[in-house]
Amino acid sequence: MKKKISLKSQDAALLFKINFGHKRNFFDAAMYKVALLYNLAKKQNVYAYCELMKLSIAIEKLLQHIQTNINRSRRLIKKKIGTIENIDAPVLIGYQLGFSNPIHFGLIQIVEKLDECATLLLLARSSQVFAHQNGFFNVKSQIRTQVFRLLSDIVRLKTKEWPRVNFNNYLTNDDTYTTAKLAYGEISPELLYHAIHSTVTPALTPEGLNRITAALKQLVIRRT
Repeated sequence: MKKKISLKSQDAALLFKINFGHKRNFFDAAMYKVALLYNLAKKQNVYAYCELMKLSIAIEKLLQHIQTNINRSRRLIKKKIGTIENIDAPVLIGYQLGFSNPIHFGLIQIVEKLDECATLLLLARSSQVFAHQNGFFNVKSQIRTQVFRLLSDIVRLKTKEWPRVNFNNYLTNDDTYTTAKLAYGEISPELLYHAIHSTVTPALTPEGLNRITAALKQLVIRRT
């Protein structure tokens, strides 16, 4: 799938200007790492399933935070100048981004919301909404830092080094999973349960979903 985006802020455009080596920019590097993660999950890697679930939660939380600031900026600007319907910022650059899974789409939404928020904050500064310049820069810097941190965390995922622990390894607590726990930590059965039932992870077969769900429920019962 493809999605066209038009960026109006330097903050969002910067995500595509920072290079990782000679092949990918910052955003593309994160998208590539998500693709690797998703492919691992398709092979029923339980660590990949849980990581996708964690990313989905983090993306949703960040989107809500940015949207809150967008709503606040719109409200303050309208209070100051009356309307913003006829005000528009010029497009700096456009991209056509490919995506193949829900996490990819979520990251594209993050870029779009960052761009919208940064553009509104610039308008808010120009409209003298902020009593001091520090107020403008603090809000913009905080949001940009959160976006950069999320993408950096994704890029730093060392998926090639992850243990190949599938559902059977996990549910039987065999040597493969026991060894993996020492280096990568224990998988929460509650998190894994939510991950396999989520729309952001690769779908299991109905039979596989029922079997793993029942086994996870028993695992939770034994631990309580």
